[in-house]
Amino acid sequence: MGYATKRKLAVYGTLFLIFLILGYWFYDSKIKEKPTCFDNKKNGIEEGIDCGGICKEICTFKAEEININWTRAFEISDGVFNIASSIENPNFNYGFQVDYTIKYINERGINVGEINNTIHLDPLEKEIVFYPGIRLKGQKIKRVFLVENRIYNLEKKQQEDKKISINSKEIIREKNLTKLKVTIQNDDFIPQRSIRVSAVLLDKDKNVLEINRTYIDYLDKNERKTVFMTWPKEFKEKISEIKIYLNKSKL
Repeated sequence: MGYATKRKLAVYGTLFLIFLILGYWFYDSKIKEKPTCFDNKKNGIEEGIDCGGICKEICTFKAEEININWTRAFEISDGVFNIASSIENPNFNYGFQVDYTIKYINERGINVGEINNTIHLDPLEKEIVFYPGIRLKGQKIKRVFLVENRIYNLEKKQQEDKKISINSKEIIREKNLTKLKVTIQNDDFIPQRSIRVSAVLLDKDKNVLEINRTYIDYLDKNERKTVFMTWPKEFKEKISEIKIYLNKSKL
């Protein structure tokens, strides 16, 4: 092979390589579909489908599921019930939204109602889900349970310091009436708004006897307020423990 032929082959080879590089660049930048955080595919350096890696969304498998401590129905009068469930977020560094369903079953094993809702839980937050005044004419609720449908919108957060405290709590017994007196104090230097105050009464075996809830719209800095919760009956069982849950509404 002569020198001229070798030179031509070298030139053609170089040109071919240049065209190959330019073609790949054009395909990669102009034609090829780039991985995104919104394409419903696990691609790029994502840890899951459109989550983890460079995506803002945190993958839900990073977090432990909620703990459901108990779910109960409380008959307050004939055919009228309060339904409540105690849930908590066991994660110390993740807050998230939870979709859930509460189902209640009558004495014949028939599903007589469902409640579907969403709640936001901060890291290690304990919450009482509470639905008062559910009417079932001529029926009794035999069984009730809460089902977690899914968690989503994970965000990395640290557990907040408690800025609202319980100063005192006292049971007041009257004829055909039981009252709970609770004094709440704002320990912060800024006002607190929309505070849910949930009370759970337990017997000596830690069984839940009753539950109630009230609200404080506004608590000024270093202010103390007293709230009352009332049950229109006297408790036959001895109340051995009173648990108070304070949760601020998340706007």
